[in-house]
Amino acid sequence: MSQRPFDQAAAERFLYGDEPEPQQRVSALAVSSLVFSLVCCLPGTGLIGAGLGTGAIYAIGKSGRRLGGNGLALVGIVLGLLSTMVWVGLLIGGAQMLRSMDRNITQPTAAFFRAVEGGDFGAARAALTQGAGAATGDDAFERFRRELADALGAFRQAENPDVGELISTFRSGGTGTASGSSREIRLPANQFPLPLPQVFRFEKGPAVVMWIMDDPAALYTLFFGNQSIDGRSVNLVVWGPQGRAIWLRPPPQTPSTSSPAPAQPAAGTGPAAPESAPPSPPPPAEPNPPAKPGA
Repeated sequence: MSQRPFDQAAAERFLYGDEPEPQQRVSALAVSSLVFSLVCCLPGTGLIGAGLGTGAIYAIGKSGRRLGGNGLALVGIVLGLLSTMVWVGLLIGGAQMLRSMDRNITQPTAAFFRAVEGGDFGAARAALTQGAGAATGDDAFERFRRELADALGAFRQAENPDVGELISTFRSGGTGTASGSSREIRLPANQFPLPLPQVFRFEKGPAVVMWIMDDPAALYTLFFGNQSIDGRSVNLVVWGPQGRAIWLRPPPQTPSTSSPAPAQPAAGTGPAAPESAPPSPPPPAEPNPPAKPGA
């Protein structure tokens, strides 16, 4: 009877449990978790990355050491949760800012247009600073009301448009070449415009509205101090169709940098031509030479 040869290596593996390690590969879920978490510029990708990382750790634990990538999965979970928290904070802060803008800027501006349209210039004057309100008479409000009615018609409402409509409205309202357009106006050094990110709809179409302010600290109080825009502006401009600018108060005009050409006199009105100079005297005659003797 033949005996099997003794396998010492197999006996040692049997006694000591020295089994060979199975070949390990990186979990695809762990790699996907890291990729989605790194693409944090898009909302929601961090949350997807954190979910994939959690699934990767569970799958690695159940694989019997055939799968690896715990480190990648943990990094994906941490980055995904951090980016998700940032996006949630941005969304909450943006929603609060939009509500604050609607309450403190959009609604008072709409009330201003309704007051002007109804001829209640006293209520409309409350939107200006004390000095600007005193310098803006009823005749200026009446002129502003007539120009608005002629260019845009009756005021309808203010609303938050989509991004495409807002960009097209700004382009059509701020790039014209009519008198008073943005290409011809320079505000004083102490004034700055506050363009409103809403579209104000009138009977004849949408318009862009800009308040002119002279106090930079008023911007902070508007967006973060929960205060109304009433009493904080010195002027207002409405950009109507085809680039027409309708100002509440006449804007400062840009001084011309080119020197004016000298005026040419009209025909027959210029200075009289100088009289002709008297004729010059004839040159003196040369003396006759003396006669030769015996000639």
